[in-house]
Amino acid sequence: MGKAVCHAVVMGPVSGSDGHYEFEVDDELFKRPADEIVEAFMQHIHSEGVIKHAFHYELNSAFKNKEKRVVTAIGHLHLDSDELPFTVMISIG
Repeated sequence: MGKAVCHAVVMGPVSGSDGHYEFEVDDELFKRPADEIVEAFMQHIHSEGVIKHAFHYELNSAFKNKEKRVVTAIGHLHLDSDELPFTVMISIG
């Protein structure tokens, strides 16, 4: 399997602005369901230490545009005693 670069844009309530991330994945990732693509992104931000606390997340919605190779997801990050809504768009290429 080859590698591909994904780009993610996250909107959340804390900064009031976008967070931009780039990460490498297997090029077959976009053949997987949308929630597995979001999981790959969450693993990236965890491994890079983007969020300094232990966290887990809940997806409220995730859908994939196969033609454009874009996933859009809405959910909540659960950080200790705080819960933060987020929206993320992930694209490959």
